[in-house]
Amino acid sequence: MVMLFGPTSSPFTSQFVKNKVAEQWQTKYPDSAKALIDYTYMDDGLMSAETVEKAKHIALGCIEILKSINWQLIGFQSNSKEFLKSLPEDHVKKELKPILSSAYDLQSYTTKVLGAVWDPVEDCFKYMYDNDFVKASLSNGHIPTKRDQASTIARMFDVRGEVTHFIIRGRILLQRSWKQGLGWDDTISEDDFKLWIKWLQDLKAISLLKIPRRCSTSINSLLQAERIELHVFADAGKEAFAAAAYFVIEVQKCRQSALVMAKAKVTPLKRNTRTEISQMPRLEMTACLIAARMAHTIKEFHAHLSFKIYMCKLEKFAIPMVEEILDKTERNEWNYVSSDQNPADKATKFQKFDFSDPNSIWFKGPAFLLLPEQSWPKKDVEETTNNQKLTIATCQALIKPTQIVINNFVLPPIDCQFSSNLIHRLPNSIKSNWMKLIRLIARALKLIELVKKCAAKEFRPNRKDAMELEPMDYEKAELFVARQMQYDVYSTEYKALAKGYPISNKDFLALRIFMDSNGILRINSRVNLDPDIYPQKFFRSCPGSTF
Repeated sequence: MVMLFGPTSSPFTSQFVKNKVAEQWQTKYPDSAKALIDYTYMDDGLMSAETVEKAKHIALGCIEILKSINWQLIGFQSNSKEFLKSLPEDHVKKELKPILSSAYDLQSYTTKVLGAVWDPVEDCFKYMYDNDFVKASLSNGHIPTKRDQASTIARMFDVRGEVTHFIIRGRILLQRSWKQGLGWDDTISEDDFKLWIKWLQDLKAISLLKIPRRCSTSINSLLQAERIELHVFADAGKEAFAAAAYFVIEVQKCRQSALVMAKAKVTPLKRNTRTEISQMPRLEMTACLIAARMAHTIKEFHAHLSFKIYMCKLEKFAIPMVEEILDKTERNEWNYVSSDQNPADKATKFQKFDFSDPNSIWFKGPAFLLLPEQSWPKKDVEETTNNQKLTIATCQALIKPTQIVINNFVLPPIDCQFSSNLIHRLPNSIKSNWMKLIRLIARALKLIELVKKCAAKEFRPNRKDAMELEPMDYEKAELFVARQMQYDVYSTEYKALAKGYPISNKDFLALRIFMDSNGILRINSRVNLDPDIYPQKFFRSCPGSTF
């Protein structure tokens, strides 16, 4: 099969053919078919196996499957010499063929694996940089422009964030140039230039790193692991916030730790003012959110913070973050650690640090991870002053409007037969016209009100304008229709909110929906910060399907 280079359809066509053929061979080669479907990315494939025999079985199966459509798999690379020797020689990467001979042992070799630089001989990741470009930047006292800063940082690709504690410093310096209002071709300030030169010099230390691909010293330690823990550290500073995750593997009461993934971001700038958001609680909560998302797929983990969070003083901006954090984690998984024991602190502060040390706190985590759990720091995160258990339901209670100015109407009960039949039994010619529908509902509700007054001897029959509709009647009718639509579509959630019970619908939690005094479900959005308007700021939640 020959695909033209350039047409938009070529990548999709090749992937479709590859997946279709793999599905046809699933019965005979299930593992190989899964590898072709799930672990190939365009023209590259990446996967691992527990044993050489299993890897050989999968690889030979992939070769056989694609051979059926005259596709030849070439360029196999592996950290296992035994695996490479088990493959036909013409399928092995050309540069690795020398190690197939027992008389020759390749010392080092690097290749790109989905953007990362991997040395299959030493089985480690390395970080390469353009040496000529850095030399030119450091020579002759060349003062870089903001464009030079952005170009240098863009050259660095870090898949798992293993050197993000270094890259974030360059991004902080670039953001400082933005805050100073510099143009793309304006040179940076003298103070920032000194820090920039120091940062480029540290880049040489990064190139010396050899980060093991495995989180353990050997494959056997992973297979024989008695316990595997995930620890996530979060920290926030004035110019950046970060989170770092570590695996701790316990084998025969011996523990070893390794960095799994890390993320760091510069502090957002306020629009138009080019000044950073200096509210530390907001940044700290964002760091917690990054940590929770990072560990979302792991059910049991321990999160450590180097700042305290006072849950009883949640601002409105923090509520969505707290709801998501509580949805992804449990309260007892969070602990407090000091800054000197928090590796994420290395990514948020401009501190002196040896970037070339693979055994530093950044790559291995703090020393207490290797100790029994009884020896870990036990200073918990602060809770509410009244020791109230923080849940998603209590978070919703914190953001419930304290004062609502609204016209209260006496509407028919939502679960009565009149309410359900009044709209459903109307002809489509009326239901398809909004004004006709509202006018008819308004007259029906007006009639009910007059009949009640007549029964209570408060109605005067000679009053000619008794059935004339007023603006309040139209508003009452609109609320009646909106309430009935909400009840029909969100019956379970509506009944739960009416009784004050917590709800599990994630869409409702994300929108922070509450029920007002008229029984209408409304959305509590950022617009509610405007003190002048209601009900416009608390929009009614109307399902689109009902229209």
